[in-house]
Amino acid sequence: MITLERHTLAGLAAPVFASMIIAGCSAAPADIPRAEGSDEMKAAIAAYVEEAAQKDIDINSIMVIQDGKVTAEAYVNGWTADDPHQMWSTSKSFTSFAVGFAIKEGKLSLDDKMADIFPQEAKAVLDTLSNEEFKANLLDADIRDYLVMACGQKRDATYVLGERYAAEGLQGIDSLDSFLRQHGKNLIEEFFTVPFEEKPGTYNCYNSLATYMLSAAVQKVTGEKIVDYLYPRLFRPLGMEKPLWDEVQGINCGGWGLWLKPEDMARTGLMMLDKGKYDGRQTVPADYLAEASESYFSWDLPDGSRTMEDRYRSTGYGYQIWQNPDAFYTAGMWGQFIYVFPRLNAVVVATAEVKDDDSKESALIWKHIVPVLRKDGNTVPAGEKTRWTIEGDHAIAWNVESGDPEHYDHIEMSGERISVIYEYGVDPCGAFTLRRNVIWPLLRKYPNDTYGHTSMQFCQDFLDGATADGHRIVKGQTEKIMLDGKMTVVSRNGRLSITRCLFPSVGKAAICEEYTICNLSSDSVCVKIPARRDEYLTDKATGVDGEYHLIARTSHSSDIIKTLAPSETMSFGAEVIGYKYPEIEEYIDISLEKSLRDAFVSEVCGKLVLSTPDPVLNTMFAFAKIRGSESLFRTKGGLTHSPGGGYYYSAIWANDQAEYICPFFPFLGYAKGNEAAMNAFLHFATFMNDAYEALPSSVIAEFTDIWNGCGDRGDAAMIAYGAGRFALAYGEPDAAQRLWPLIRWCLEYCRQHLTEDGVVASDTDELENRFPSGKANLCTSSLYYDALVSASYLAETQEEKDMYRDQAGKMKEAIESYFGADMKGFRAYRYYDGNDLLRSWICIPLTMGIYDRKEGTADALLSKYLWTENGILTQEGTAVFWDRATLYALRGIFAAGRTEDALSHLQQYSTRRLLGEHVPYAVEAWPENDQRHLSAESGLYCRVYTEGLFGLRPTGFRSIDITPHLPEGWESMALSDVYACSGTPYDITVRRSSGDMVTVEISDKNGKRLSVKTINGEPISVKL
Repeated sequence: MITLERHTLAGLAAPVFASMIIAGCSAAPADIPRAEGSDEMKAAIAAYVEEAAQKDIDINSIMVIQDGKVTAEAYVNGWTADDPHQMWSTSKSFTSFAVGFAIKEGKLSLDDKMADIFPQEAKAVLDTLSNEEFKANLLDADIRDYLVMACGQKRDATYVLGERYAAEGLQGIDSLDSFLRQHGKNLIEEFFTVPFEEKPGTYNCYNSLATYMLSAAVQKVTGEKIVDYLYPRLFRPLGMEKPLWDEVQGINCGGWGLWLKPEDMARTGLMMLDKGKYDGRQTVPADYLAEASESYFSWDLPDGSRTMEDRYRSTGYGYQIWQNPDAFYTAGMWGQFIYVFPRLNAVVVATAEVKDDDSKESALIWKHIVPVLRKDGNTVPAGEKTRWTIEGDHAIAWNVESGDPEHYDHIEMSGERISVIYEYGVDPCGAFTLRRNVIWPLLRKYPNDTYGHTSMQFCQDFLDGATADGHRIVKGQTEKIMLDGKMTVVSRNGRLSITRCLFPSVGKAAICEEYTICNLSSDSVCVKIPARRDEYLTDKATGVDGEYHLIARTSHSSDIIKTLAPSETMSFGAEVIGYKYPEIEEYIDISLEKSLRDAFVSEVCGKLVLSTPDPVLNTMFAFAKIRGSESLFRTKGGLTHSPGGGYYYSAIWANDQAEYICPFFPFLGYAKGNEAAMNAFLHFATFMNDAYEALPSSVIAEFTDIWNGCGDRGDAAMIAYGAGRFALAYGEPDAAQRLWPLIRWCLEYCRQHLTEDGVVASDTDELENRFPSGKANLCTSSLYYDALVSASYLAETQEEKDMYRDQAGKMKEAIESYFGADMKGFRAYRYYDGNDLLRSWICIPLTMGIYDRKEGTADALLSKYLWTENGILTQEGTAVFWDRATLYALRGIFAAGRTEDALSHLQQYSTRRLLGEHVPYAVEAWPENDQRHLSAESGLYCRVYTEGLFGLRPTGFRSIDITPHLPEGWESMALSDVYACSGTPYDITVRRSSGDMVTVEISDKNGKRLSVKTINGEPISVKL
């Protein structure tokens, strides 16, 4: 395992080693175009400046550039746009650019040894050394090792020499040159005297004088100081004046000392964003910049870093360039940053004098500015080719062409003891990139709350160190990425083809990777795959069950060496596992795990099969079944469906589980899903009480604790609604009898919370105060109404049936009288008393069979006030969307009989989510939480079809209403292997007849068949 030592200081070097030179000037630079920023960005900049002032964070300037234009900037604390700033370690990146130019011009190579460039200075030191290993390390360190801060020195030479010189009487910056002359010291030779204790390339130690050595090397091979060397190649093409750059002994400091204005920093960021181009002209070589921006040393975000503010933290280091989950960037002491966001087509530059902790400045940037920058990346412009294409019933592929722009995405996959969010993509050189955010839901830690699972990011490349005929196997060109419940990546690496297959184990606490290497050449190739094993032991004090052992390993424990004949292949496996220490480490059979994952995907894709003329709808429906069904975890409280998303595991919620996903599982007939649904309802039932105090919103931490931090969200209505629908669709009287006490209790709770206007009061709704919901909201009362309807079907006595029907009728009237309103000219609903802005949840009555205002409500939902290319806005006038509301709205618009409107918007939405830029599932929200693939939303996607397009509404254990909405232009549509309300799966086929008539055919596996003609959009009642 590579050891990392990182110093935040760039700058003991600065006070000890800086003396200033004056550089010449060129023509005044042209400004970057300005554009009017959004109101949100203006507010973000103001909040950033205000919070910095409140916390005494001494910022100087901030500039935001998106789509090539400055959209916001601010200069504070007496600084102006014309003031140059000392860049400190941001200077290092410019030294790296100089190295890149020298390599392109053939004057330098990454493999050149620093000792060969300065043989006299190296020899003078080598002659004094007795440690042969240290000598070998000094001689072996090459330019690449210096670039990645791994030259072999175990302590930063800046510190070592600084301490030595201070002891010898160095008084300050201005006397450094005279000090060196007085003592007869050569700084290059002095650098070599700092011990090279580690093998070069293996130990990362932040070392500012190592960058000074790079500056010296460029000057040696080019005959120019790097400020002069870069001027015609970089600074002038960027439209910059020649900057000042401090120097020591006639050499630019390299690791510090460059002085730039904020706009100069912005130009540099734009160049980095455009792969080395600026204003159409190539500056820094594109291949070098792409290589420099990769992580050669990587590490994980600190455990527990979940918020947006934590994502500023570095996770990797390249050729003098840092990386984090969102950006690659330059970083200088006291707060000098150039952040480049490829996915957002944006650059943020900042300067400051934060003398204590410059991470405070970065955290504020991520808190206030980055969320506003985060445009929805999931956009497929009309008429443009999508990135992904459909391949088979439940597979999509991204065929990558050489020269395609870089692109990155993330996807979650889950098993019963593991979940993983793969952050993957293709970099500017076409290479595949991967980070694995691994979550162990059952390895609990303190505080054992909603977020009390163990998680860690793994950036290992299991091909690191692999060779072909002795040469390093480079990442190569990605050719294809396929998603089909697994992720398969095919890359071309010179003479080799490499296929990676990534997936979670179905039943073990492991994620698995299978690698297949094929020799594409006409000659034999000797391939070596090193064994790898990286181990992490968590802190015993933080684990509920003590220490946890986390391991990233290859399946082979010793190196594999194999000669491949032409067209011959070889395979190896790798996995990331976690277990309670000192349990015995599990053996993982990769082939077996792959077959089990395939079997799971085949099972859920083979049930409840959607068949329409639109392959996009059919395929996304299949993917939604996968995501909706895989997020099941085998907790100490039983099999549990949880949302996922990196945050929510081993827990249930009244909305995500009870309301959204549980009513869907009986339609799918997935036994584990039905088991988890029953388990969820029965756990909620344990909190029933005679005082009718509110049920918890969530039962967390493997059912050992609760969360009710927002009070009553209408949770009883959610649970009653979901449990009633589930009990009817599941069709098992014994199960319904076990759920009936919970349903009745929840209905009584809601009845006791009726206001004088007859609607249900609650503290908030499922959005938990993100938006106002008043003292009573439309959503809670509508869910209560539908739950009463279900109860009227489930009740055992006629007296109870009549009672619930009567209560449902009164609730429907109360909804109309209290919430019914004209909003923006639409005869629709207000969401709460005093609400004067259209809200997404006005769709709820349509999904509950309340159609009194269906035309006006559908028009409002599809209006310019609410509908966008990303679905429906939570509230008019905002940019916030939650897919759950979009999916409810689509279901409701189908139910309202607006079939063509619903279909066109469903097709647009499905194309974007399945084949666009963030695939292949429904997401949680934007801008909150980076559009995570929460599982229950995929259940809601499927319900758009079962309850919307086909209009399926259980009315008994063996009876169901069907209201077909066959779109114009479709001759037929079908759902095969439907399990709802039946012990035997059956098929539903809707065929066009004549005029407005359609034929609904129902057939089961026993050969029973029913055919009924009806008006398209009118319900029929069927006994199964």
